[in-house]
Amino acid sequence: ASLLVNVPAAISLGRASLAHLHGDADGTAAFASQALAKIGEGEWLLDSTARWLLAVAEWLRGRVAEAERAFAASITEWRAAGDRYSAAYGCHHLGQVQRAQGRLDAAVGTYQQALEITATPGRPAMPAAGIAFVGMGEVAYQRNELEAALLQISEGIERCRQLNYTQPLATGLAALAWIRQARGDHAGAREAMGEAGRAA
Repeated sequence: ASLLVNVPAAISLGRASLAHLHGDADGTAAFASQALAKIGEGEWLLDSTARWLLAVAEWLRGRVAEAERAFAASITEWRAAGDRYSAAYGCHHLGQVQRAQGRLDAAVGTYQQALEITATPGRPAMPAAGIAFVGMGEVAYQRNELEAALLQISEGIERCRQLNYTQPLATGLAALAWIRQARGDHAGAREAMGEAGRAA
């Protein structure tokens, strides 16, 4: 509802998101900062989204330490507010930053946190758990643990197919292509890359 109440801030966030999708770090930061200037007291969702987009801008600029701190802060905030989907989504980005630094154990810890976030006692995990499985599969692939990677990526892809945000699905399909290529399945690798392109 707050997105509809504060239309100017929502428009700035939309522009920041588009800049992010174009890989435009400066545009992402500028529009997210404009949104922050338009956000009033108690507009938690808008504020947290703007701060997350500022973290994305740091990541796009290659400022990984700053991005890592900002993503971690966003995850903590979303968890405290009970926004499990956003927190799991934040784990996707935090894990990417940690993997880019070669900190694979830290990334696995982040993806395990995402599994905890998406677990509901007595019920199946949320589809957003696919984000965690994709991330853990990517780490297993980097460690040349191809069987574990294939199992985790396959589980992650099936769950990510249920999400309306397709980036983790595209990431999982690209990782599946690498795994298939490493196992000598060249046709399967091309098929996965084709689907990854369509998802992206």
